[in-house]
Amino acid sequence: MNRNAPQHSHVASRGARLILLAALVSPFPGCPPRPPPPPPPTPPPPTPLAPVRIEGNRFVPGLEGAVLCCDDPRTPDVDEGLRDGWTLATDQALDGLAAARVNVTHYRSGPYNLTGPTGAGLADARDRRTAAMLGLSVKSYGPGTDILPDLRRSVQAANARGIYVEVDLVDNWALVNGWNFYDDDCSVTQGPPPANYRGWVDAVVASTGDLAVIYNLGNEGFRCNPSPEWERGLYEAAKASLASHNFPNRPVGSQVLLPDTRVAFDYRTLGGVFFAPAAMEIPVALTEDDGGDHTPEQWRAVTTQARANGTYVMIWRGTMSDRDFARAIRER
Repeated sequence: MNRNAPQHSHVASRGARLILLAALVSPFPGCPPRPPPPPPPTPPPPTPLAPVRIEGNRFVPGLEGAVLCCDDPRTPDVDEGLRDGWTLATDQALDGLAAARVNVTHYRSGPYNLTGPTGAGLADARDRRTAAMLGLSVKSYGPGTDILPDLRRSVQAANARGIYVEVDLVDNWALVNGWNFYDDDCSVTQGPPPANYRGWVDAVVASTGDLAVIYNLGNEGFRCNPSPEWERGLYEAAKASLASHNFPNRPVGSQVLLPDTRVAFDYRTLGGVFFAPAAMEIPVALTEDDGGDHTPEQWRAVTTQARANGTYVMIWRGTMSDRDFARAIRER
């Protein structure tokens, strides 16, 4: 081989490789770079829940519920109700209800103060635990109407998970135990509701009436045995508020069985007992147990019998452990 001969083939080959490399590194003029892939589509908003309506003595849709109150006394370092957002609910707690296909829960709006008694001020051990939890809950959400923005947000969060909310209007437990915002006791329930209570009902309805809710006049009515005038006055205030704000009609129920309840009110709730409700001419739901220590198996027996009766149950957490409460709502 003649080393002095021109190396045309090698030069040409090296030049071709350089041109190819340049083409790979820099696009040809007039060819724009490939655009980045489009972002994933935004998921559609949740489908709004259809309003609960009543047909005969049934809720439509049918309701199967659970309530996050209260506390396992075997875990003194954790108050499960407070952790889960009671008297409302945290998003995480709502996720747990939704995973178990629960479609209704229960919130309490108050009106609460910040100065109610705790500890030795209450004779019943269960009330002392409840008061300690409520005191921290009120500090978190605020007294009186301060709770209403959180109430609205929590109802919206429940609705987004397919869960209706029964909103309690006036807490009778608070009237008995010194946690009422107006510093009233049960005597206020023995006549027509004063203007401040009618205004309170309007404020609660104004905050939630456009959402997927039903209303209960007041939990634990057996503690105060309110008069017919009180019950009718709160019921009429709730219905008038719905109308004045141009909200759809919402069912309004009560724990108190008055002579004309089957006509005047839309549904009845039971509390302080532990059995499957018998059917009436209006829907009936068990929303709070008798304070006993109940197992998932006992709750399943109650919910099974209620379905057979054509009535409803909200499983009350009570003193159940996290594990047992999860089982109770999952295996109901």
